[in-house]
Parts: sequence; C-alpha cells; structure tokens
Amino acid sequence: LNTDKRISFSASFGTGAPEGDHPTEMSTALSRFDSIAVRDKNSQEIVRKVCGRTAQITVDPTLIYDFVEESKGKECYGLEPVLLVYSYRQKPDAIAQTEKYAKEHNLVIDCVGYPPPIRGPRYCQRVDMSCGPFEWVERFASAHTILTSTFHGVVFSLKFQKPFFFTSCDASHNRVSSLLDFCGIPHSLQLAREDETVLFQPDYNQVTPKLEAAAKASKQWLLEQLVR
Repeated sequence: LNTDKRISFSASFGTGAPEGDHPTEMSTALSRFDSIAVRDKNSQEIVRKVCGRTAQITVDPTLIYDFVEESKGKECYGLEPVLLVYSYRQKPDAIAQTEKYAKEHNLVIDCVGYPPPIRGPRYCQRVDMSCGPFEWVERFASAHTILTSTFHGVVFSLKFQKPFFFTSCDASHNRVSSLLDFCGIPHSLQLAREDETVLFQPDYNQVTPKLEAAAKASKQWLLEQLVR
C-alpha cells in the first residue's frame, strides 16, 4: 500500500489463535503499521506474539455511530412485540428455547438475514431475506429480544439495550467473549460447547455507560493517530 501512514482500527484475527507458528510475512506486514488497534483480546495477543507490539483495544466502529436516524422507522413494523432471529446457527436447542421464550412473552418470531433450517421446524412467523442494512438496524431497534450467533448481532443487541440469546460458535467466539468481558457481563462461553444457546439479560445501567465511554475513547484514539 503506497501511503505515508498505516493505521489499523478495531481489526480482528477472527478465529486465528496466538498459539502455533505464524508466517514471517505477518511480522513484516504488522511492523509497517504506524499504529495498531484491535477489537478483542485474542487479536491483541496475536499482535504481541507475532511482532512484539502492544495493540490498543478499541470498540467495533458500529459502537461509535449512534444510528439515531437509521432507527427512526422502527414503528413501521407494527405494534406486536418481536423476537428477532439473526443467526446462521439455528439448531434444535436454540429453536426450542426461542419458541418457549416467545410463547412466555407473547412475541412474534421474525427471521432476517439467514433463513430457518429447510428440514427443521417452521418456527418463524415471518421470514425476510431481502432486508437491507437500514431495515436491519430498524428491526434490531424495534425488537423485544434477539437470537443471534454473530458478533454484530450481539453488538446491536447491546447497542439497543435488548435481552438476547447467543448461540456460541467458533466464528464469533473470540470477539463476543472479549466484548462480554469488557462490558462486565458474566458468561461461561467455551469453544468446546459450540452451539450452546444462552440467554443474556444485561444490566444496561451498568453496560451502556461503559460502551459509551469506550466509544468516545476509541474515536479519540483514532483522531490522535491521524494527526500524529
């Protein structure tokens, strides 16, 4: 990349692990960055091991933006409370918990982004595979509860202060567990228990101020790197 300044902001190595051998090209490439920020502790440890640098931990960029304008259309989805499913890990245990919870709380089950299992039970009342990014934000803002297996599903559940079910999976484990730890949300997520579905009902009087402070600090860190 032909540039005078290289900054990494809220990057992640995803499922990568600090253990084991890493290509020498990684060390060379990371050493070329003027500043490095990552979004989870696992990625921070990989950077430390590969090139000996301590990366700053910053929040996911979606936690910096408020999405006030984008969530204004939430009333267009009706008055009925919704349990929103945004998950590609819709396993029998998750489906059973979802149906039970929805019945207890009189919720309609809507599915967006990922379709229900073809051979599984027809547990979603409405399925929307054409949901665009702004509609997606509106759906999260208006939902009563979320079921997700994704990192950004958890991020937007926290952002809009929702109770949420999380189905553990390898692809999002490192980022989600790091985010929950940062928010002070107790959990026992383990990679060995993939597809375990857990209900989280955070105390947002405690969580939201932490996220807001972290968003402000992350934005300030980025601005400082840009003007150095």
